[in-house]
Amino acid sequence: MSVASVFESGQPLARLWLVLMLLATGLAQAQDDPPGRVGRLAAVQGEVWVFESEQGEWVAALANRPFTGGDRVATGNGSSVELRIGSTTLLLGSQAELEALRLDDEGMQFRLQRGPLGLQLRSDEVAAELELAHPEASFLPRRAGLYRIDRRDGLSEAAVLRGEMQVDGHNLAMTLYPGQHAAFWRDGALGDTRSQWLGPQRDDFALALQTMEQVDPRSAAAMFVPPEMTGVEDLDRHGRWQQHPEYGAVWSPSAVAVEWAPYRYGQWVWLRPWGWTWVDDAPWGFAPFHYGRWLWWGNRWCWAPGPKVARPVYAPALVGWVGAPQFSVVVGSRPVPATGWLPLGPRDPYRPPYTATPGHVTRVNPHLPPGSLPPPAFGNRGVPGAVTVWPGSSLVPRQPVGFAALRADEMALRRLWQAENFNHNAPGRPPSPARDHTVPRAVVPLGDAGPMPLPARQRPPGSAGVVPTPRPAAARPPQATVPAAPAGQAPFHGRPTTPIAPPQHERQAKPVAPPAPISARPSPPAAQTPAASPAPARPVPTPPTRAQPFTPAPAPAPAPQAAPTPRPALPQAPKDAADGRNPGQGPDAGERRRTPESRYTPRER
Repeated sequence: MSVASVFESGQPLARLWLVLMLLATGLAQAQDDPPGRVGRLAAVQGEVWVFESEQGEWVAALANRPFTGGDRVATGNGSSVELRIGSTTLLLGSQAELEALRLDDEGMQFRLQRGPLGLQLRSDEVAAELELAHPEASFLPRRAGLYRIDRRDGLSEAAVLRGEMQVDGHNLAMTLYPGQHAAFWRDGALGDTRSQWLGPQRDDFALALQTMEQVDPRSAAAMFVPPEMTGVEDLDRHGRWQQHPEYGAVWSPSAVAVEWAPYRYGQWVWLRPWGWTWVDDAPWGFAPFHYGRWLWWGNRWCWAPGPKVARPVYAPALVGWVGAPQFSVVVGSRPVPATGWLPLGPRDPYRPPYTATPGHVTRVNPHLPPGSLPPPAFGNRGVPGAVTVWPGSSLVPRQPVGFAALRADEMALRRLWQAENFNHNAPGRPPSPARDHTVPRAVVPLGDAGPMPLPARQRPPGSAGVVPTPRPAAARPPQATVPAAPAGQAPFHGRPTTPIAPPQHERQAKPVAPPAPISARPSPPAAQTPAASPAPARPVPTPPTRAQPFTPAPAPAPAPQAAPTPRPALPQAPKDAADGRNPGQGPDAGERRRTPESRYTPRER
């Protein structure tokens, strides 16, 4: 029986059954699609690590690496990393770790394991889709603004510099307004969520958030690309916009190498669920390599972002492929198997090499009319130097491409490209690294997950609360600094060819203990007596850990058996003003100090 005959039969039960089947089929297909929204490691300062689930270990973070659900990023002492997700900015401070529990088109959910986190939201719609889920409480921004979250030893702090935030805990619900700062902790493993008001924060990270708030979000790119396209904030500083007679607004970089071509100076990484993903070396190299198309116009490469849609869909690399064993190049006098790729042109469709539904394919090709995709023409194959050739039948993850690409006679290669059959079939998956299972790997706990782990549905695959995971590697591979080259200076030429000498501690034979951005949750002390230490510079009391309540009750006499932890008394909040807010808190409560010793210096935007 056809679908039309079911609806014409007039049987209500049959219609209901058919509708439910169609909804279930559509839901199952939608679950096969990868997320269209991703983040980007925009600014990496100091020692920053990312946990690679494919390798099962921490590796040095790469600028422009995509950040998606299930990923984790950690910083070392004095380091920081800035995450960009469309118009949203997350700034992770020193000795911190952040995990993306969910990051897709429907919502964003994060968990801060430890350290400070700054959150800047420029859209009320996006603010309603974001949540910071902690065992102590859940923090939900209600509108665009600037927020700060700190976490350590089972205690979370939340501060609202601009905006409005709802806090939901166990038997606790409250709203924080601009200028308010409070701490939250659990009264025992299964107890209620407690809170206490705190004073304004005046540390280096607060100064960094002030600097981030002063950045003007307006740009020329906002006229041509949607604000939720990740990575467009750096285009104005590193290029210019022009009007193409056929493709509309196009952007071209201001300083590149003589033999530069899209998808040449960078490296390939393998990321789930997309597969081979391009990570470019240029500071602006995210949006032009995951959205839109490239074309050759005016004797230079130009990027066409395509139509301006509200939620653009991310792609790992918009390229066409040609590779071994059918493809090889002659080096010297012998043929060498090789893999080649070229950027797709404005009329070329993109057929994902990963599993996706027709709806996803339509949204990732917004410049084409909906329906069946036209056959690919790979028009850029005729552009001199458009094809990049990698020696070998397969790609090598995290291996710089630029200076390793093959060079050959250009006219011979152009004749070769016209005869080769490019396609959308990306190279196969790289082999898994060999591991010695006889020797246990050095591991440290995930971090303080609180007295009650999050539900399984809120954890990434393979996570079950506090899970031992490998420690981040101590050595960070050298990474070239790629500033914008003003007029009259040498252009950007990709990664340096001269290897950088490793630090002295890497030349020693004995292994060196790596810095630990993730530490195990400390065991509670045997007594409630605080250790003697000099008075802190902060004008308000330092929030204690779970083992030390804010207003400690008199310590009971020691007993031979282990006595239960005393229940901390809820501190009295300051007397509220007539408008319901805390007096003496907020931006006007005191001037924030700027010191030249601060490790967070204003950056050019």
